[in-house]
Amino acid sequence: FTPMRDRLVFDLAAAYPSAGLTRLTREFLWEPKGNSARLTITDDFAFAEPKPFETALTTWGTCERVAPDRLRFTFEGKSVELRIRASAAWHLVEEKVEGNPMGAKWQALTPRRIAIRLDAPTQEGFIKIEG
Repeated sequence: FTPMRDRLVFDLAAAYPSAGLTRLTREFLWEPKGNSARLTITDDFAFAEPKPFETALTTWGTCERVAPDRLRFTFEGKSVELRIRASAAWHLVEEKVEGNPMGAKWQALTPRRIAIRLDAPTQEGFIKIEG
C-alpha cells in the first residue's frame, strides 16, 4: 500500500481443488488519481489441461456491451463503464441470482450475475476488468 497505489493479491487455486487449476490469482489494484481514480481486478489462471474459464460481476442494474472491450452497468440512473481485457475472445452470460438476501428495499429487485466467459477452453490466461 502506497499513496500512489494499493495492490492486493489472493491465491485462490486451493479454493477450487476439483477444477484442475494449477494457478488462480486475483489481483486488486487501486490507483487513486483524483477524478481519474482507477480500480483494476485481474484473474490470472492456469489449468493442467484446457478448461472453460470465466469471472463474474453481480448487479441489480442492467449491463450492456457497448464496444468490443467495454461494458456499461446502469442502476438508478447512474452508469459506470468498465474495460474488459482478456487473453482470448469472450462473451457475456447473464443469470438471475435467486434468494435475494438483502433488506425490504431490495426485495423487488432481482440481482444478476454477469459472467465474462472465455469463448473456448484454454490452458492458461487472464481476464482483466478496469474501471
